[in-house]
Amino acid sequence: MHASKRSVDLSTGAAVFLACAAVVAGVGGWYRGTVPVDMAVGAGMLAVGVLASQRTMWLHGSPTEAGALSNAGLFALATGAKIGGVDLGIAPMETAGEALFLIAIAYYLVRAYGR
Repeated sequence: MHASKRSVDLSTGAAVFLACAAVVAGVGGWYRGTVPVDMAVGAGMLAVGVLASQRTMWLHGSPTEAGALSNAGLFALATGAKIGGVDLGIAPMETAGEALFLIAIAYYLVRAYGR
C-alpha cells in the first residue's frame, strides 16, 4: 500500500507544523521562564519524534506496518517519560525517557537506512 503524493504532502505539512509548534512552545516557555530547560528538551524530543514518525510511516512503508507503528510508539513513550519525569520530579523517569529516545532514534535509522 502506497500513499498518494497529496496525502504524503498533507501529512508532511501537518508533521512539520506540529514539530514547529512543540519547539516554539518549549523554547518560548523556557525563554520566558515558565518552562524548565528539561521540559524544553522534551518538547524538542517531541518535535523529532513527530517528524521521524511521519517519515517512517509514510515514506518507508505503509502507515499500518507494525515496525512503523512501533517506532512511532517508542518516540511517544520516550517523550512522555521525559516530560512526565520533569513534571513529576522523578529523575529516573527522565533518564528512562532519554534512553528510550536514543533507542527510538537507533531503530529509526536501522529501519530507514539499514535495508
